[in-house]
Amino acid sequence: MLREMILPAASARRRITAGLVALAAVLLVTGCNVMGPRAMRTAAQPYNESVSTVGDEQLLLNIVRLRYRDTPTFLEITSISTAYDRVTGLGAEGQIREGAGNNALLLRPNLSYSERPTVTYVPMQGDRFAKNLLSPLPAEALVYLSQSGWSAERIFRACVQRANRLRNAPTASGPTPLEAPEFEAFRTMAASLRRLQQADAVYLLPVAGEDNGAAKLVIDPEWRDSPEALHFKESLGLDPALDVFPIVPGLTQIDDQSIAVSTRSLLGVLFYFSQAVEVPPSAEAAGTVTTTLRPDGTPFSWEPVFENLFRVRRAETAPRDAYLKTRYRGNWYYIDDADLDSKSTFFMLDLLFAIQSGDSRALTPVLTLPVSR
Repeated sequence: MLREMILPAASARRRITAGLVALAAVLLVTGCNVMGPRAMRTAAQPYNESVSTVGDEQLLLNIVRLRYRDTPTFLEITSISTAYDRVTGLGAEGQIREGAGNNALLLRPNLSYSERPTVTYVPMQGDRFAKNLLSPLPAEALVYLSQSGWSAERIFRACVQRANRLRNAPTASGPTPLEAPEFEAFRTMAASLRRLQQADAVYLLPVAGEDNGAAKLVIDPEWRDSPEALHFKESLGLDPALDVFPIVPGLTQIDDQSIAVSTRSLLGVLFYFSQAVEVPPSAEAAGTVTTTLRPDGTPFSWEPVFENLFRVRRAETAPRDAYLKTRYRGNWYYIDDADLDSKSTFFMLDLLFAIQSGDSRALTPVLTLPVSR
């Protein structure tokens, strides 16, 4: 009788042992697949997307703030670290009875892992950042953008507030002005420059041998006397017989052989684009934003200034078709995903911010946030 009980028990133990070994192997393989390289591949893209979105939303938020004359604030993500923990376990409960077929085995496997990310933010401040924010954009920045394939019209409309005798809403480079700006002739000139660029007939180039970021505008000699080139040169008061024009910093035209250019500062560019933010009528009625007026006292619309360039829309509820959105003062402000011109201009603004802000992190204070999951 005793022998009959031992044999089934031994057989059950062998089955239990085999089951434990098999399950342990499964847990080990599964755990290895989750952690290590697989965890890196899984986490890298979400972190990449989050960092990009947070930076863009911050920039859009600061543009909206400037429309209300509120102080902009910039935070930079300096580090992201994360730790992974893996917990594996196995519980087993067996019941061995006399007689084959009456044995029971209950296994309780456990596999879990956790992630503990930590994000560090540093305010962008200090005298270096302030100088970069307030200094006029260098001519070489215009060259970099142009040589990277950006539209010359987009570059000039966004970054230049004066070119010889033409004005591109210079009063918009600060808080919203009370009086309507001058911009029409400049926009016509910029459109002419764009058509020459599309014909591969004009170039923005650095001046060889110069270390101060000097630049020049060159018109292809074959296009020198074309109607488009002559119209462009006439609008800026340039000598029609020339095809190379140095770009010099200045507010007034020196002669008919060069282009005096006054560029906006990075803060001026942000202020300029803030005029394209749609605000609720209640904000104008309450006086929390400035209403620009024409000479006859009627409200001035900024839409012609930013047509085919940039627009920030407003909604009372979260927009569904937004490329980028932010909530401020009880409203949603966003760039429509189908507005390709605004998306392109915002991308260019991102590049300008990277060029001008540089390595300007403050030493203190540092904000480190452990993220719970």
